[in-house]
Amino acid sequence: MSEIKPALTEEEWAKGFNNEGEPVFNFDHDDTVVTLRGEDRHRFAAACLHDQPFGFTHEHVRHLRDMSSAEYGYKYLQTQEIADLIEALLPPKT
Repeated sequence: MSEIKPALTEEEWAKGFNNEGEPVFNFDHDDTVVTLRGEDRHRFAAACLHDQPFGFTHEHVRHLRDMSSAEYGYKYLQTQEIADLIEALLPPKT
């Protein structure tokens, strides 16, 4: 399996937030700054992860959902919650 590198370095993560803890982005390397609030952050995250090597797929969600409760016991509910979180970042199945 190939090593997946972090999308951002620690320094890039530190620079990517304003004083209120909201993510800010400079898209064109000019003075334009965009601050994302509320649900915009969720939509932006999903769009940024789409078709990226570090993103998630519906196959990932399926693997998580296929884990049986008998095999994983109490961790089954945690696994299903993780699947829900990942699925919320994915585009609709086609």
